[in-house]
This record gives sequence, structure tokens and C-alpha cells, in this order.
Amino acid sequence: MVIDRGRRLEIAFHMNVGSGAWTAGVQYLANLFAALQAIEGTRIPKLVLLVPHSNRSEYSVPESCTPAPLKRYVDRVIVVPVESVRISSALTRYLRGKVRSLRYRLGLVPPWQSPLSIFLQEQRIDAVFSNIDFGAGFRIPLVVWIPDFQSRRLPEMFPSNEREALGLYRRRMIRHADRIVLSSHDAAKDYISFVRDFSSFVPTECAEKARVLPFVAQLSESVYQTDPVWICMEYCLPDKFIYLPNQFWKHKNHRVVIQALKKCRARGVEITVVCTGNTNDHRDPGFFGGLMLEISKEGVRDNMIMLGLVPREHLPALMRQSLAILQPSLFEGWSTTVEEAKSLGKSVVLSDIPVHREQNPPNALYFDPHSPEALADCLMQVFQTRGAGPDLAMEEQARRKLPERTKEYAEAFMRVVDECVASRKSDPATKRG
Repeated sequence: MVIDRGRRLEIAFHMNVGSGAWTAGVQYLANLFAALQAIEGTRIPKLVLLVPHSNRSEYSVPESCTPAPLKRYVDRVIVVPVESVRISSALTRYLRGKVRSLRYRLGLVPPWQSPLSIFLQEQRIDAVFSNIDFGAGFRIPLVVWIPDFQSRRLPEMFPSNEREALGLYRRRMIRHADRIVLSSHDAAKDYISFVRDFSSFVPTECAEKARVLPFVAQLSESVYQTDPVWICMEYCLPDKFIYLPNQFWKHKNHRVVIQALKKCRARGVEITVVCTGNTNDHRDPGFFGGLMLEISKEGVRDNMIMLGLVPREHLPALMRQSLAILQPSLFEGWSTTVEEAKSLGKSVVLSDIPVHREQNPPNALYFDPHSPEALADCLMQVFQTRGAGPDLAMEEQARRKLPERTKEYAEAFMRVVDECVASRKSDPATKRG
């Protein structure tokens, strides 16, 4: 369904990235914003960034409000006034909601609308896209992105109180959103299971809100204009290496790489894996330190190079110069690493999990994520058969396909937004939850 409003749709985006450790959240928006530029004419929406209030009397927009990857795409930034987000206790909100609902059903008052909803209507916002819950009474068409259900699939990776809080929060989110965007069919299965398991809290019809929207990683043509060999000098790297660009979080499965490298050494083959990513895992603050200790104990300090966070503009060069990209994760919602490899034209060594099969990058090698032996076999195959630097044939194919993939992604996103807006327009008094 296409909505012709006679003007460009204004979509407000809000992405809760916590302390900033979750860089994938910002990158998700950057990929989406870049893709939306592929839409033609007045169908290109105006992109509005929502940022938290500043606790000041004036609502000027500080420079730090807009993450650098988003600045070039954003049409305007809205700082939400403090009076639009007043906080009350959960019990108070619950009781007020019940009273308002009863009065509305009796015809005594129009449906209640939250202060934030009123504020955004005054700002002429047509729809909101976010990864958080805005509560009952939010009457702007709302599309919510749920990256994955890792806490249900890998509960051992999360403290019990965090799992319970996240489950409660997502039940509220699902009730209140108009549409739920999921990045893979694998995540959609988890979503349906979640709704079914909490049917006493989440109406079963909420299962119909789900829309699968795999994102497409965007790349500038400028990444192809230089020989990536300079990255080896920049970081004192060997000419031949395999690149692992993952956060240092438990489920990313760096430990299987350590054991695989140890097995390669035992077979007489020295392989280098270069790692980048955030070293802080809030669920296990000592994880990275323990990882470094294990690397030393297993005798692979010279085989596993840890660079930590590096400038994002260096990542394409690391990918292009590598023999292959390694993604050993135990779980993903839709791997950014894999998508970037597909857009760039680089082969990948992948843990054999359902979502990686769904992403289906060309020329991929798959291994059991719990088997260091299987990974060692893949690493040795790559090291012995592939050369460093770009695969020009794969790059050309990826460059040729990227514009079409990008446009399909952007149009699919706008169909979800249009559907959401149309459903609210046909029944403006209805609020899920």
C-alpha cells in the first residue's frame, strides 16, 4: 500500500543505545537512512531524530545529540521537552490507564493521549520508528524494531533479573506498537513463540503485527578507490590475516577461535586472526580480561591480534585486505558482519546457525560453532587457498547488486510505515493495549 499525502512523510527515529556500547544500533539507522535515499521523488521521507530532553529550560540541540554516522541524512533533530516525558510509578500508570479506559468506554471522555504523543503531533510527525516502548496513549503510528530474542534462545548469557525485565518490557512494547519489525525469519519464529508463550499478557492477534525486514549494509564507492594494503602498515599487521569484526561479548564465541588457532599450530600452520570491536560486555565485565588470559595460556598471543575499537572508516580496508571474514557467533538476529561482507564482496567463514544460512552470503564456509576442529579445518582451507587483498570478481558482483538490494530494502520499510499510518488513519481512536 502506498500513501499519497501530498507532502513528504516525516518519520521520527529514536534508537536507545544505552551507554553507546551497542554500536550496531547506530549503524542500523545509518544503513536505513542511506537506503531511504534510494527512494524517488516525494516518496523520500523526511528523517527526524528524537533525542532525550536536556533538563534545561531551553531546548537547543547540542552537537553531540546526532551520532556522526547519521548527520548527513537527518533533516532535523527534535529534543523532547521534559514535560512530555514525565515519569510516574508503574502502579500509578496502571491505575490511571484503567480509569481512562473505563471512562472512554462509557463515552465520558475521548481516548487519552500521552504528552509525548501530543508534542510529536504538534511537530507534524507522521510516524515513529524506535526500539523502545512509548506506552499506552501514544497515538502516533509506531513501528518498533526488535533485533532478536537472544535472552530466550541463550538464557545462560543473561542474569535472571535482566531476562525477566526484558521479557516484561517486550510484552508491553508488543501490545503498544502498531507494527513489529524483525530482521530475519529466524527472529520472526522466536517472536511468534514469545507471543504464544505470553498469551495471557499479549493478545494473540499481536502475532499479526510482525513484519520481516532484513537490513542491507551500505558502503561508499570510495572504499574501492584505494589499495587496502595500507591497513597493514597502519596497525603493523602481517600480509595474510583473517578478520573477525565482532563485539567482545560472550555469545560472539571468540573462545572457539582461540582453540581453533591452537589446533592449527599443532598441525604446523601459523594463522593470524585480527579482531576488532567493543571490549566491554555489561553482562560479564571481566569477560575480555579472561579472554586475553586464555589467549596467553593457550600460546596463541601471536596468532590472535586484538585491536579493540577502531575508526569505522578503517573497517572496509580490513575486510578487503583480509583472506576472509570470520563470524563465529553462537547467535545473531541478522549479522551486520555478514551483511557488510555481502555488500563489499568478501567471502565469509560462518558458524552454522539458522540466521547465517538465511543470510546466505556467496562462497561461504560453515562450521559447527561448538567445534574448534571444524573451525580449524575452515581456517586452514582459507589460509592455504586464498590470497590477501580484494577478490575483484566478487567485488564487482556485489557492487552491481547493491543498488537493487538497497532499493528493495527501502521500499519494504516504507510499505511497513505506510501500512502502519493507514491502519491508524482508518481507526484513529484505536490503541493497541
